[in-house]
Amino acid sequence: MSKLNPPKWIDRLLEWILKDRFADEILGDLHEWYTWKQDTLPKRKLVAGYFRGMTLAIKPYKIKKVDELFISLIDIMMISNNIKISIRSLLQHRLFTSINVLGLTISLVSFLFIYAYIRYELSYDNFHTNSDQVYRVLKLYPESGVLSGKTPSPLAEAFLTEFEGRIEFARLGWDPVFIEEKGERYYEPAFYWGDSSLFDVFSLPFLHGDPEHALTEKNTVVLTQAVAEKYFGKGVNPVGQLLKTKIYDGNAELLMRVDGVLKALPSNTDLPFKLIGSITTTFDLYQGFAKNWDFYWLETYAFIPNKNDLYYMQERIPEFVEWAIGPEYVDKYSFFFQPFDEIHLYSGEVEGVTVTGNVKYIITFSIIGIFIIVIATINYLNLMGARMNKRRKEAGMRKVMGASRAQLFGQYITESNLTLLISFALGMFLAIMLWPVFTRFLGKEIPLDILFNWDSLLFFLLVIFLSGTLAGLYPTWLLTSVSSAGAINKQDNFLRKNRLQKVLVAFQFAISIFLIVTSLIIFRQIHFMSEKDLGFNKDQLVSIKVEDRALQEKILTIKAEMGKLSGVEAITVSGEALPSSMNNGGPFSWDEASSKENRFVNIVSVDKDFFETLEIPIIYGTNFVGDIPLGPGSPLIINRAAMNLMGTDDPINREVQLNKEFKHPIIGVVEDYHYKSLLSKVLPTVFTITGPGSRVSQDNIILRLNSDNVYASLDALEKIWKKFSLNELFSFHFVDESYQAVYDNERRFLKLFTFFTSLSIVISCLGLYGMVLFTTEEKSKEISIRKALGSSVMQIVSLLSRRFILLILSGFLVGIPAAIYFSNEWLQQFSYRIRVDPFTVVVSCAVILVSTSLILVANTMKAALANPVQHLRNE
Repeated sequence: MSKLNPPKWIDRLLEWILKDRFADEILGDLHEWYTWKQDTLPKRKLVAGYFRGMTLAIKPYKIKKVDELFISLIDIMMISNNIKISIRSLLQHRLFTSINVLGLTISLVSFLFIYAYIRYELSYDNFHTNSDQVYRVLKLYPESGVLSGKTPSPLAEAFLTEFEGRIEFARLGWDPVFIEEKGERYYEPAFYWGDSSLFDVFSLPFLHGDPEHALTEKNTVVLTQAVAEKYFGKGVNPVGQLLKTKIYDGNAELLMRVDGVLKALPSNTDLPFKLIGSITTTFDLYQGFAKNWDFYWLETYAFIPNKNDLYYMQERIPEFVEWAIGPEYVDKYSFFFQPFDEIHLYSGEVEGVTVTGNVKYIITFSIIGIFIIVIATINYLNLMGARMNKRRKEAGMRKVMGASRAQLFGQYITESNLTLLISFALGMFLAIMLWPVFTRFLGKEIPLDILFNWDSLLFFLLVIFLSGTLAGLYPTWLLTSVSSAGAINKQDNFLRKNRLQKVLVAFQFAISIFLIVTSLIIFRQIHFMSEKDLGFNKDQLVSIKVEDRALQEKILTIKAEMGKLSGVEAITVSGEALPSSMNNGGPFSWDEASSKENRFVNIVSVDKDFFETLEIPIIYGTNFVGDIPLGPGSPLIINRAAMNLMGTDDPINREVQLNKEFKHPIIGVVEDYHYKSLLSKVLPTVFTITGPGSRVSQDNIILRLNSDNVYASLDALEKIWKKFSLNELFSFHFVDESYQAVYDNERRFLKLFTFFTSLSIVISCLGLYGMVLFTTEEKSKEISIRKALGSSVMQIVSLLSRRFILLILSGFLVGIPAAIYFSNEWLQQFSYRIRVDPFTVVVSCAVILVSTSLILVANTMKAALANPVQHLRNE
């Protein structure tokens, strides 16, 4: 039989009633009796006997003194009483309560959304057990400071050899493929080649299969759960089955054995794969890559358990480069270990990787979240201050009745915290209702339970307590510091003394002008990027991807057939799509001095119609004539950035060396065009003509359609495509739409920023409305006397509004410089940006002044037009 514990409520009652020296002795005797009798008595009789023993043990001399006995009881009763009085006060002043609760609820809903967004962004990839010991290896160009996320194939093995026992590596290489299943072909853009060590470096739980043996052999693949269900059905274990896979760059069709299925990963991950093929397969497909230090295509991750090893390796990078690549590369190449937990937010300046997060957005929204809470707290404080003249008689009467200052302090702090708790409950309810809209707007699958874990709830309660206490602190101090006689006889006027209230109103509008100026700057920058001339005409341009090597060999024939269509105005082929990440590049030199330096350029394979189709102007020299494949003496065209790199104004007919091979004459220079977006600079680029079969070969058809019937033209293009290949997917995109999609993150940021800025202005206006309302009520008799003495309505309106306008203008003096500084700092992340101009500041000030003036005039007019008799009849 299990042992029963004595009733805890009886023990606590004895500890509360009895003096300490008697409580221990009596409790010991009772516990001993309870243990002795529990095997012979039923529980009901056992508890009754325990209670009877307690009553017999209590003697008058053992009981605590009355003041000790009831002090805690009084405290409990006072807290309960404070809550009742607070509820009564809130219900009595319904307008004041409604304004406060509405402003606080709006601010708390905003705060909850901002908190969830920031918490989610900071949580990326933190589900990996050893995430603090994993690093991404970046290639660093010391001269320019440029970082690249792509590394060469032999890097990992060289590191393992040089730093044996200190490091473990896992590599990922993107290579989109087609999977054929049941006669259907499916494009898989998230296919990556990977090492078997991926499952040691990262926490990737398996649903099926053995991680110890996965990807250890050639022609094997690991699938994510969604992909496995797509090809094999739900609930099926596909381990050991084969997938027919078409590898386009390797020009091969493989039967790949499924080695495992990964459980669905959380949505907050930047790991890009949905299928992982064994990287050993690529050594057969791409035999030139395995030992090639000049071809960068892999993302390399390092597991370094010891921080001292990390510092040791980073210091020895120059020696490593000299040993692994050659002494001539020590000043040209370097490598940097980026902490894995910084990848999501700190990769904006890393070339060759997809960026989904931005630490500046986190900082910005953190500031907005703080501002919104501060504005709401200021509102409460100001409205409380506006009511102090009415509540001072209440404070005086409480003091006359014997209330201490501490009791009054507790009463008013309880009221402010209760208001915040009510607002928080309403805010949480609204957040839950609006959660689907919020997550759909963000485009992120943020789980709702991010608000309901214990650390989040404790954080919210802490914010509520601190905000509630601070919001009620100053007016509470003023109310409790007034003398009883002064309060009852109205000898003090708090509105005249309350200088802090004026400072807070000014600060509130400093925040508002700060947010409006910065939101307008952000809007102008994003509009500038969306509308700026890219250096070519993107209207009606369509880009068609040609993945299959067999089709690439026929690309000029396909181009000729498509060019005959009446709906096609111009057509060309290119080794890069638009927009492009410029995946191909190489060393570039034009004299002996430059050959010793690390000068790299983008390399784009085009044909003679490329510049005419895109309407890119040739500023010097001529265009290509005919189709001359890249080889000894074949001509090149460079862009203006490459010409500036060479430091010459006349590069025509100068010979340059590309990829450290043959010399080529420059026959033309074209104007720079933005091949990616305005988020990055236009880099030196070389245009050439290459034949099929290489990685830089032309694999995109770019054509300009006329606007007569775009959809009929697309249907005709697809028919021509199917004449050359029935199995390959006809994949195309409109270039202008793709360029607009580049700025989706920035547009989403702008919408969020504008939304929260608008809410902050609404909260500020609510506070101003309440302030004006209570001020006009307080001055109602003064207004009536002035009207009786002949003052006009406009004079009274001017008198009441003047103080608020001056406070708003004072806020401008603080908010405008802060907004200009912040905006300039935010703009630095863009290679091409606008300037902060006076017009934006003037428009922002006008928005604030117009909105506040409407509130001021509407409320003061109402007071000025009121009948004086209503307020003077009692005098």
